[in-house]
Amino acid sequence: MSEMQTEGYLQRTPWLLFSFDDQSNFLSLNKAVSDLIGEPESALIGTSMASILTKAGQIFFQTHFFPIIKVEGRVDEVFLLLRKSGGEPLPVLAYGIRFEHNGSWVNECYCAPIPQRRKFEQELIQARKDAEDVLRQNKALNEAKQALEDNRAELDRRIQQLERANNELGQIAKVVLHDLREPIRKIAILTDFIRSNPEPFAEENRPMFDQINRICQSTSRLITGLRDFIALDTTAQAFAPVQLETLIRNAALEATETNLFATDTDWLLASHVPDVLGYAPQLHLLFYHLFDNAIRFRRTNVPLRVQLTAEVIKENKFVAVEETYQYTDHLRIRVRDNGKGFPSRYRSDVFLLLKRLDKTTPTLGLGLAICRKIMGNHYGTITADSQPGEGTTFTILLPLGT
Repeated sequence: MSEMQTEGYLQRTPWLLFSFDDQSNFLSLNKAVSDLIGEPESALIGTSMASILTKAGQIFFQTHFFPIIKVEGRVDEVFLLLRKSGGEPLPVLAYGIRFEHNGSWVNECYCAPIPQRRKFEQELIQARKDAEDVLRQNKALNEAKQALEDNRAELDRRIQQLERANNELGQIAKVVLHDLREPIRKIAILTDFIRSNPEPFAEENRPMFDQINRICQSTSRLITGLRDFIALDTTAQAFAPVQLETLIRNAALEATETNLFATDTDWLLASHVPDVLGYAPQLHLLFYHLFDNAIRFRRTNVPLRVQLTAEVIKENKFVAVEETYQYTDHLRIRVRDNGKGFPSRYRSDVFLLLKRLDKTTPTLGLGLAICRKIMGNHYGTITADSQPGEGTTFTILLPLGT
């Protein structure tokens, strides 16, 4: 994906993206803002944020949202009421970051419209009332309970997807703002130097051309990786049965071949793993990256050992809806290696997009971010526990019967 294609992706996204200065005037916005607010970009650029906020939204923006982003440098999951050109309210969940650009402060916001929020809340309230009304009628009571449970489960999943999409959108925006612009800046500096040189193709300038070539190759790998990450968005296809044990063996073999890793002993010790429902290609990619990670970051002075265990446990199926519990079967898989490990304070950071703890390793830092996205597509979780020199354990929690 080229930089132009990436910019097009941000323009096509249904989430509202805009930036404003410390006087609350718009600096930039994407197409979704114009479409949902009902005003063209030319009419909004340079105007005050107040023009798209309700009266209550203006007060909250001045007393809470802007002071928080100004002091802390970011805001996360704040409810705002925007106003369409016709006066109708537009509720959104807002995330914001603050950074300095060309000597001025820029406040950038990512907003996800949640027009169905009130509808879901009303449906849940109504379902509870219905359940109380038919308390003595077992058949009707059971139907009401099931309807309520279905609504809660669907709401929980939608909230999970919304939170994950917003988090990923913020990470992708950071990549566009920094990781893709930095190579362009370096190339511009080198080409200006070469252009001003009286003999640009002299032998002593060869290292600069080599550097430009390395930057271009690195940027190309970054764009390809970002494209593959975006392409992992959940498809409309339904989950299908997956022979997970066979898939895991194949993923380990691919990781071995990709890394040209030869060993006389079986480095993977895996217990029986039951079949699951899911997206087989994505689950294969998940385990490939876990094994690839173990091979890349192994200790050279000891033979690599990776132990994979699986067990079915009871776990709460609700993740995003608070104070709601229903314990159902989950498959817990632990993948433990005896590699280099890393400080425990990075146990969450390792799943961030383009996060690399070991700068000497020629990787993009996409593998574990892809793993977390795949688990999100399966309504599951993945966590990491590690200590330097003691290896790393990845714990996967996958709902069964989904």
